[in-house]
Amino acid sequence: MEQTLTVKGAQGNTLSLTREDAAALTRTVELPRFFYAPVKDGARVGQITYRLKGEVVATTDLIATSSLTPVLHEKSLWEKIVDYFKSLL
Repeated sequence: MEQTLTVKGAQGNTLSLTREDAAALTRTVELPRFFYAPVKDGARVGQITYRLKGEVVATTDLIATSSLTPVLHEKSLWEKIVDYFKSLL
């Protein structure tokens, strides 16, 4: 079962840039490919870094806007049988 996590920037930063600088501005999103549950609403999960000509001009944390809870599945009949025989050893 796939669950999704929505994130947002912790704060809004304002920069005044020329058109030339705006074209040179780069954004790097640092975020894991996946998360292990649980993740609580409001938890810091990553960061966005803005650079202008290689120099960091702004950063902001990425914050979870929802929670993820672990999804537990019931063992299949086969898993129960295997567990039973393992317990006999």
